Amino acid sequence: RLEKGENTENEEPIPSKNCLPEVHDSISTLPYKVSVQIFSFLNAIDLAHCARVCRSWKVLTNASTLRLNDLTVSKLIYLYRPYLLHLNLRNCQCIQISSFMAISSCNNLQDLNLSNCQALKWWYLSNLLCLSLAYCRRFTDRGMTYLAQGECCKNLEHLDLSNCLQLTPEGFMQIFNKCDNLKVFIVDEFPTLTDQCIQSILLHCSKLEHISFLGSPLLTDAAFQKFPKTLKIIKLEGNNRISDMSIKLLSRMCPNVSHIYLADCQRLTDICLRYLATCKQLTILNLAECINITDAGIRSFSDGICAIKLRELNLSNCVHLGDMSLIIISKKLQNLTYLSLSFCDNISESSLEALGQAPNLISLDISGSSCSDQSISAIGKRARMKNINISQCTNITDLGLQKFAKQCPGLEQIDLSHCLQITDVAIKNLAFCCRLLSCVKLSGCKFITDLAPQYLSGVCHYLVQLDLNGCSLITDKGMKYVQKGCNWLRILNILYCKSISKCV
Repeated sequence: RLEKGENTENEEPIPSKNCLPEVHDSISTLPYKVSVQIFSFLNAIDLAHCARVCRSWKVLTNASTLRLNDLTVSKLIYLYRPYLLHLNLRNCQCIQISSFMAISSCNNLQDLNLSNCQALKWWYLSNLLCLSLAYCRRFTDRGMTYLAQGECCKNLEHLDLSNCLQLTPEGFMQIFNKCDNLKVFIVDEFPTLTDQCIQSILLHCSKLEHISFLGSPLLTDAAFQKFPKTLKIIKLEGNNRISDMSIKLLSRMCPNVSHIYLADCQRLTDICLRYLATCKQLTILNLAECINITDAGIRSFSDGICAIKLRELNLSNCVHLGDMSLIIISKKLQNLTYLSLSFCDNISESSLEALGQAPNLISLDISGSSCSDQSISAIGKRARMKNINISQCTNITDLGLQKFAKQCPGLEQIDLSHCLQITDVAIKNLAFCCRLLSCVKLSGCKFITDLAPQYLSGVCHYLVQLDLNGCSLITDKGMKYVQKGCNWLRILNILYCKSISKCV
């Protein structure tokens, strides 16, 4: 009875569905910023009392702007400045000039995060190694000038300027003439980033190891005429102007590159895979949504020297890949541990069985594929599987999942969202066979009832995340099992579960 979640000791009655509706006060209905501003006039004791009124007030009183102010931050920094090495003030919009002056007095500070600090303008720091200014909209070219004139640029190794849209190419050029030791440079979500900015970075920073330009659609091949030899990680996403020529230069100039992220770069073709095949140290490759990749490119890539060390491969939404690619991957990429083939529509059911021959595969994403009971059973032959995503695989039934679960006792995460034929029987077998499960997603499984959370909560004691969105047959009774048995649960999703009352 314990394994089935039927322990009835010290049970508490579930409130009836006819309980009183939740009452909303006038403050809770105001915009979040306005409500927080109202609470800002209270002291700490009054805030503690207000937090006990209702859930919405508790959320409001926990706002970081109510806990910190400019005076408090500056006092703390001055008090501990001789010993301060790492400081994270992300989203602390309350800090003003006195706090920044206090920060500038910390001579030993090495790691500083000021992301989304709207009042940020400039300061001097001599020994700074890591600096994040992401989403600091008031940090302009003038601030870059002050930064370049100070001593911190000489030692700076990590710089994040993500979404600092107010910066211009002139600002970039000022600072990168001074950053001789920069190793990590991140400029994500910067849609106005141009070739001129990147050219100055790659030209002057010869020690770069990690560059990231996610969400920069204006960059072209002209920006990547030169790469530092020390480069190990490069990330690009959502760019339709980068071509195979940039990848050719990357493979020739960067012998130690190990992580290449080129998601949604739709001009890339099979030719780029031919160049990437020569990268001896390549361990992670992401080509998700590169729609021009075909079986020919995978064949030339797997014949290269990179096949020896490759650990992770993401080919999601590469719609032109067929069965031949899957057979080649399973036979030649023997050290592969992670593979994503989600929504590769031309891969047939029979070819998915070849994944059962991959000896080291522990994480697999084949969501939206034609996977059936026979395919999932063949994949389960590799007992090392720990994470699998088979969401929207509508051909999988209870029988196939039962066979898979028996073969993979070490499974930790599984996504069965919108597998429309799955019932409580499959979840019962999954729970009793895979007791190390920490994440289970059953969103949109319309035949799942209260028995599913009963089995999971009674046996899977390490469960941290449970997704039951859209499971309309689950009631308050199912939530009672979750409350009693899932002691480590941190994330519970029950949106659109119409049979669960608001009183739970």
